[in-house]
Amino acid sequence: RVLPTEEWDDRSTYSGTYFNGQKHGRGCFTWPEGSAYEGEFRNNNVEGEGTFTWQDGRKYKGQWIDNRMHGEGIYEWPNEHGTDWSKKYEGQYVNDLKEGTGTFSWSDGRKFTGQWKDGKQHGEGTFKTAEGEKRPGLWRAGVRVSFPDRDKDVSAITADAG
Repeated sequence: RVLPTEEWDDRSTYSGTYFNGQKHGRGCFTWPEGSAYEGEFRNNNVEGEGTFTWQDGRKYKGQWIDNRMHGEGIYEWPNEHGTDWSKKYEGQYVNDLKEGTGTFSWSDGRKFTGQWKDGKQHGEGTFKTAEGEKRPGLWRAGVRVSFPDRDKDVSAITADAG
């Protein structure tokens, strides 16, 4: 079955199902600058499971509520060649922000696994170096406040927003 495609004056397009004149069910919406969402819609909103790809290559695949990343998902930042990811977050989102439990990985092998609040590391977590050394610690608002076994080391380890 061929789904109808609608195009607006700004060159945005939607191809998918409608219910009572609203985007509802599965579909694909493309913005004029090149960003696109493919997945579930409910009452004209991005809601359910789906993938949003930004013009610059960033991608979020996961759960959505009311046009926001909300629930479990994977957010990837592309490398400089656009051929693979350079950074990746896998975990929970609330209202477009990392919240709850999640893992932030860098392509060089570094990794932070732990608690997040308001989009930043917050609470207990473990940082793994590129060499594989694991360092449990405590973070507040994105800044490491202590590694129980290395309290003399006060350098900050943070992950970019997304």
